[in-house]
Amino acid sequence: NGEAGAAGFSGAADMENARRGARGQDIDAFLEALAVSHTVMATTNAQGTMTYEAESPDEFALVSAAADLGWAFKGRRGTELWVDVSGGNVGGPTRASYTILASNAFNSARKRMSVVVRKDRQGGYGPEYLLLVKGADNVMLERAADKHVGLEADLKEFSMQGLRTLVIGSRKLSEDEVRSFQAKFDQAQRETRDREQKLADVAEEIEKNMTILGATAIEDKLQVGVPDCIEKIRHAGIKLWVLTGDKLETA
Repeated sequence: NGEAGAAGFSGAADMENARRGARGQDIDAFLEALAVSHTVMATTNAQGTMTYEAESPDEFALVSAAADLGWAFKGRRGTELWVDVSGGNVGGPTRASYTILASNAFNSARKRMSVVVRKDRQGGYGPEYLLLVKGADNVMLERAADKHVGLEADLKEFSMQGLRTLVIGSRKLSEDEVRSFQAKFDQAQRETRDREQKLADVAEEIEKNMTILGATAIEDKLQVGVPDCIEKIRHAGIKLWVLTGDKLETA
């Protein structure tokens, strides 16, 4: 938990300039995925300040960073979700509204999470349907529409630095694709046996041929109090071994 929009990202000015350039649309697609594909809740504290409540420090960091960079998640009610977009080629704040049609949860086998959303468009245009996904680099890149050699090199460098990485991807969906997926998703949700596996199988069908939008890298710091706890355990003569990470570079 923490205050939304907290300072801590030093590249915000460079990112804002880049959003006004030739790659602005690509950068906004990346930030949109961070601002929408998550389970974070936005609440207002006693002082009237909006705060984010997240299931993990990483989720909080990613949603907060997107907010700092012009894609500010503002809240959700039921399946509805709102993001205020500012900066770049957008100018003043513009509210983007989404309906979460399905959420495919992260687990240790899938190593990714995704949402299928309907995005309302202004100017009399019909809605846009999007699949927004974030996950471990190996499962994301093997489901990408194209090869990304440069990104793979960057990910390896981030891992060597001890950073925890995620790859972000998306795919535009047709209304027919969404209708077919929802029918299978709803059926899997009604199952009483092997429900989790059947939901994962349905998600697998749609989480493919993705456009890779980019990657994130977060410092893997120990939580407050953990170093002191480990030191006391060692002083007590207890040997402690911990092995983490899903790849050699971060283990």
